[in-house]
Amino acid sequence: MLWELIKLGIQFKLVHMGLLMGLLIQMTLFLPVQMMLGEFCSFNL
Repeated sequence: MLWELIKLGIQFKLVHMGLLMGLLIQMTLFLPVQMMLGEFCSFNL
């Protein structure tokens, strides 16, 4: 029983960490791209 709870806790922690990492990666990748696109669009206009 305890082992099951530990496994669930570890899985939950890993999923939570994965989501946080995904958000960080998305933000760090998305911000420069968005800035570049914004500059590109304003440059074209």
